[in-house]
Amino acid sequence: MPFSYDEVWEALEQSVKLQSHYAELLNMHDGGQRMPFADANAWLHRLRKLEKDNEVKNEKIRNSQKS
Repeated sequence: MPFSYDEVWEALEQSVKLQSHYAELLNMHDGGQRMPFADANAWLHRLRKLEKDNEVKNEKIRNSQKS
């Protein structure tokens, strides 16, 4: 039986919450700069930004290879 949208969203929220908790713990332990997220929306927003940045970088690589 497939999962409902609400069930998948809740799982994502819990996953982001757990990841953020570990990021904070590891940052305290080793002084790292891991990025915790407030919620799934913040994580998705960051993911979209990274995808856009990667598209720009890949386009630059493709253009440089044409030369």
